[in-house]
Amino acid sequence: DTDRRSTLRKYWQVYRKGGPAAEAVDQYWLSALTNGWELVCEEGAETIKDRVQDWLDQPQIDLDAIMQAGILSATLAGDAYQEIIPTRGGEVWGVVTRPSWTFRKKWDQFGRVTGYEQILTTDGLAPTAYPIDTNRILCLTLFPVPGEQYGASLLERAFDDIMRDTDVIESIARAIHRYGSPTDHIAVGV
Repeated sequence: DTDRRSTLRKYWQVYRKGGPAAEAVDQYWLSALTNGWELVCEEGAETIKDRVQDWLDQPQIDLDAIMQAGILSATLAGDAYQEIIPTRGGEVWGVVTRPSWTFRKKWDQFGRVTGYEQILTTDGLAPTAYPIDTNRILCLTLFPVPGEQYGASLLERAFDDIMRDTDVIESIARAIHRYGSPTDHIAVGV
């Protein structure tokens, strides 16, 4: 579990550095959101649609940003964890995407998710797991893997190629710096 979390952090670091891998990851959310979206409902459910639209019209709600963050996190980590933030009255105030490397799923013997834990390290102390109820988390998985609890990361599938390409580029850059710079030619007794 610790290995999984450190691997996910590594994927986020690769993404933050930019380059072709980051551009490929961005294409997933860009493709999903570029054409926009429309809120629709089944016949007879217009009142529910109106309630959802009223919620979306609140100033703190940006559905495009919520979906972009979820798709990005699921593409990089295999799963996105978005926490539903309630108001004091129990209504939904908003949805916040949490760092995927801080989450662990709990499941029963049949593979059904029974809860989530967010593992946080505060003030340099040992990591502490905080349970979060399943009705407070939206878990988005873009690439499910049969028989596994976590989805596949796009970077996981290409990580070896990315690291090999990085190594080749760094080796070429070192060679150019070492051998491609002009050298001093000194003639004696000419």
